[in-house]
Order: sequence, then C-alpha cells, then structure tokens
Amino acid sequence: MRTLFWENNVHWVNFIKSLKSKDVIDLKIWVGAHNLADYHVHSFDYCNLPDYHFYPIPKNTRDKLFRHFPTFIETYCRNYRPDIQNVYANKNYHDYLDIINILSNHFYKILIENEIQLVMMNRMPHLGSDFLMLVLARSLGIKTLIFQQFSVISDRFFYMYSYDDFGRFNEIQPLDINLPDTHLKPAFRHDWFYMKKNYKTVHRDPFAMNRFKDGKSLRHSFPNIDPYADELELAYAKEVVERERMYNSDLELSVSRNCNHDANFVYFPLHVQPELTTSLNGGKYVDQLLVLELLSEIIPSDWFIYAKENPKQNYFMRGKWFFKRLNAIANLKILPSDYDTVKLIETSKFVATVSGTVGWEALTGGKNVLVFGKPWYRSMPGVFTYNPRININSILNYRFKHETLEEAFRQLIRKTGEGYTVLGHNISEEDFNSAENISKVTESIVQILENIT
Repeated sequence: MRTLFWENNVHWVNFIKSLKSKDVIDLKIWVGAHNLADYHVHSFDYCNLPDYHFYPIPKNTRDKLFRHFPTFIETYCRNYRPDIQNVYANKNYHDYLDIINILSNHFYKILIENEIQLVMMNRMPHLGSDFLMLVLARSLGIKTLIFQQFSVISDRFFYMYSYDDFGRFNEIQPLDINLPDTHLKPAFRHDWFYMKKNYKTVHRDPFAMNRFKDGKSLRHSFPNIDPYADELELAYAKEVVERERMYNSDLELSVSRNCNHDANFVYFPLHVQPELTTSLNGGKYVDQLLVLELLSEIIPSDWFIYAKENPKQNYFMRGKWFFKRLNAIANLKILPSDYDTVKLIETSKFVATVSGTVGWEALTGGKNVLVFGKPWYRSMPGVFTYNPRININSILNYRFKHETLEEAFRQLIRKTGEGYTVLGHNISEEDFNSAENISKVTESIVQILENIT
C-alpha cells in the first residue's frame, strides 16, 4: 500500500528498512526527525514551511477538519520547544487559525499528489499536526494505523485503526505471536518505571533550561522551528517564570493537610498536563475541573472528593481561573502531591480518573473505577464509563474476581504486538537486543498489515 509514515523521533529508520525488505509497505512519504525523512516533523509542529503554497481543499473536507479545531488548538499549543512541551507556545487564537489552514492545505497536497492509501503513526497523535494529519486522512477515506507502546508491559505495543477504538480494540484482530506471562499481582501498589525519577519542579528560565542565549543558537539546535525575535522570546520566557511562581503559590494555598480516611470519599488524582492521557484520550474531559464538578454532582452530599496534584505538573492548564473553579467545589479537598496514593485508593469508595494508571492500580487491588476518557483498560471488569445517568450504587455494588480480571487482561494482550516501538521506553540496556527487537516488531506489523489489506 502507498504509505505515509509519521514518527516524532529518529527511532524508526531500521524498522522502515526491515518493513521495506519484506515488501509489505510502499513508503512514499516519511515524516520524522531522521535526516532521511522526507519532511522533518518539527517543520509541521512549528509550522515552518518556507516553500508553502496555497493548495485548495474541497469544502466538505475542510468543514470536517474544522470540527476538530478546538482539539487542534489544545494539542498544538504545547509546542513551545521540541524539548519543552509543557509550556504554552507563544501564539494566539488567530495564529492557530492561520496554522490549521496552512497545515491542512499542505497535508491535503501531500496525500493527494502521492496517492496515499495508508497513514501509519508510531504513536497516538497528541501534538496537533499529527492529529490533523490523522483526521484529514480519515475524512478522505484513507486507511490509518496507529501504534502505542504499552505502559504496563513495556515490550508490548497496542495497535488500532482509529484512536476512538483505544481501550475497546473492537476493530482489530488477535495476533499469532508470543504471549508473555499474564499473572497479575493482586495489589494496589506497583512500581511504575516512569515515576521513579524525582520530578520535583525546578524553577528556571526556560532559556537557561535549554542553554539558549539567543535566537541564533536556538535555530542552530532546532533548525526546523522558527522562533520570534530575541526580545519577544526573552520577554515571554520571563512571563513563563512568573506564571510558574504564581502556580506554585496558588497550589500551596489550595492544599489541605486534613485527610480523614474514615470519611466516604472518591479519589481522583489529577493527571499531569499536557499529556496523551487527557489531550486525546480525555476528549472534552481534558478539562479535569469538569470531571471534578461532575463528580461533585453525582456523589451524596456528605461525601468528599479527595484529589491531589501530579508531582510532575507545572503551570500549564493551571492559571488563576483554574484555581477559582477548583476552590469553588465545596466537597473537594486537595491533598499534598506526595500523599500516599495507595492509602487513598485503599480507603476510597471508588477511584475516578480520566484515563490514568491509577484506575489500573485500583482494579488490580479489586476496587472499581469510574473513567471519563479512553484508558487502555476500559473494557476490563470493574470499569464504569461516566454518563449523565450513572448511578454510583451500581459502582459500589459491583464485584469481580481477580481471576476474571486476569483472563480479560490475557485476552487484551493477544491484541498487542511484540517489541519496543519507542526506543528508550523502559528498556534495560543489559537485556535489549536491537536486531531481535526489529525482528519482533516487524513480524507483528506484517501480521497487522495483512489484516488491513
């Protein structure tokens, strides 16, 4: 199939060579950060297209795209720097309006002129331009295939044809490949690799964080982005530092040290933002305050919501109006970020999340979870998806056996590929064999592509 492949890094060069040697893809366009790629991904993430020319899109296609304009802004606005994606890009609404038009025209031209039949992505889109490419391809009837590394079994990866199927995986078939041991420890506490670092926020000027002194050195490090004049960039960097200071002050004033584990409460740990768990998998619940407000409405009046901020969070999506809404929820308590999450899961009536790992931690310990987004485990027993008519008694009264959860997990694993599609994703250097990994991933993708064609 005439394929456009999109990756956000340089990891796929050997996978692409392997797939081409198997004659399973006819690669026409490669978007990535490798010097062999046809387009550098940063040129799209920062809309730096010096040779751009207007290429008209049919009205009905354009109308379909612009239904997703809010999601495009929400995902694209994090592109401040390629290595700092938790700071707002220095752009306004009308900048994004121009950018979505430019990228839409350019992407449409690429897809049409190259007669693309399949758009394949190395991970779920959540940086704006990747999301736009996916939506455009699907609106044109072009097949799409998305991979996503598994966070729980690190050497497995999910695949799907549409991001809406994530967590259900109803559109895909099991693969005939090696299956890992699927025994689940019946416990709330787990040792997740991505929480091992000390992520305590360090308050520094973003330019100092990146060792950039001026626009010239910035362009040297990232030649495919197009920063503003030095005066504007430096002024904005100072603004970011001040917003970070305000965030920490507002958070400290909102935190309660009083936690009664004998009270009736729902536990909702806030997701770090921006990140895939809310930016795409959350849908409208990327607004986590909306989740807290809805929880406040459905629980009894004498219950509480215990929430805590993610220790990796900074000022992004945490402005002064965020805290105004947060502090207006009467039955909500914000606990310190370092409060023991396992104890909160254990003593809660149930756990609520958009699509976070805390839901899986609750399930493996035998506790039900209410989800608002699309977590990978949303088809598991004990998971309830929010709707306006939900009755919390149905959540409280539901029981499931650990063996049932294990069997559901086992069936889910049958629909995953083998290997690391994102290198550096919890890989032990001592145990990692690059050639073996390429072979495993290639074998999995060959089977997946056979199911598509």
